[in-house]
Amino acid sequence: MRDIFEGLNYLHTRQPPVCHGNLKPLNILVTSSCHAVISDFSSARFADLPIEGVPPGSSQNVTSKDNQEHVHESITGTVLSQIAVSVVGDELVLTGPVKLLQLSPPEVVEGGPYGLAGDVWRAGWVCWEVVTGKSPPAEPDVAEPPTQVLVKEKLLSNGEAGNLSCLTGLCRVMKGCWAAEPHDRRTALQCRDDLQSLQSEHLEPDHPPTCDLPPAQVLLEIGQAQAAENNHETAVSLIQLAWSIAISEEDPVSSAEASFRLGDLYRAQSKLPQAEETWAQSLELYAHVDDSQGLANTFLALGHIYRLQSKYHEAEESFVRAEELYVLNLDDLGQANALRGLGQIYQVRSMWDDAEETYRQAEESYARLGEGCEHDRANTLDWLGEVYRARSKYGEAEGCLTRAEEIFVRLGDERGQARMLAGLGEISRLRLKDLEAEA
Repeated sequence: MRDIFEGLNYLHTRQPPVCHGNLKPLNILVTSSCHAVISDFSSARFADLPIEGVPPGSSQNVTSKDNQEHVHESITGTVLSQIAVSVVGDELVLTGPVKLLQLSPPEVVEGGPYGLAGDVWRAGWVCWEVVTGKSPPAEPDVAEPPTQVLVKEKLLSNGEAGNLSCLTGLCRVMKGCWAAEPHDRRTALQCRDDLQSLQSEHLEPDHPPTCDLPPAQVLLEIGQAQAAENNHETAVSLIQLAWSIAISEEDPVSSAEASFRLGDLYRAQSKLPQAEETWAQSLELYAHVDDSQGLANTFLALGHIYRLQSKYHEAEESFVRAEELYVLNLDDLGQANALRGLGQIYQVRSMWDDAEETYRQAEESYARLGEGCEHDRANTLDWLGEVYRARSKYGEAEGCLTRAEEIFVRLGDERGQARMLAGLGEISRLRLKDLEAEA
């Protein structure tokens, strides 16, 4: 974060000053020496002054600590209280008016100009995302949002011992970035100095800051956090960058992990050819580092991608390879998942004996693994019931769907239960039809 504010200060003290205009984690690159570099100047522009009435390079007016707790009047006359941020246990707690808890500065949201103080506002949210791995909270989609909201997010680092005072210091920096009025915010220079002082307090002079993880791994973790929030485009960009860095630094383990995660993101976006191509590269990378579990997971993922594209021969081969590797790795859950995927291929190809056998093996494995696999077991029983029904084995089909329905009831899955009841009704209809035909 100190590097980011150093970069902002450089921009803000040019003649004329430069507004970045689009500061966000995606536009922050991490070098191999763990320094942050600001990128993407497509939204940058010259600013006549940092903020109205303050000459370039000078400090912005900063209110006292007491005054920062008071309410301020915005450019449209709306009264805005300040954001409060603090560490509570292993969480970062954020409170404030809903109009302030968003990435865009409040003066811009209300139709005002974007000044240098807007860059500082957005830098505060970059700090939030670095500490929590989460994007700014989304504005509530309601007609009359609450005037005050409370947001809690788990810290990526723990809040114990020495970390607590460091995190508290970061909270002060964020609060200084998030003053409701632009002229009350800290300057980029002041934020940099605040962080420099904080670093001096927590690092020994002979021990410069280092990253616990390689830069590629840092980007992978941030990308995964974005993916968890369904920010897929941002996650793809971050993981693509992580992959490029891993390749340039000859880090085959991170390269393999990045390619696998990227393929998973393409699958989530229904970009099946891209997922297939990316996972094909993952196979080569995992083979290079002799990671049999990574290979098994990739074969399993490719099997599903091939199935969705009706490439059944390739899907069968992938599921068979995945199952063999999971057996070698003593991974019972992986083996069950591969067998279930194989059963789906046999079923769609009307290979009923093979489908029945693989589904039965998968269901028995899920049963042995216990409660955590109950949902998978119920779905497998459903598919096994379909195989029995297609072969007019109505008694066996009814038994499978009845057991699946009981599991869905235990899990509180009403949709699953309704689906099984509908299937049981269809079996009864088919039985009656057969009896009528015999009569």
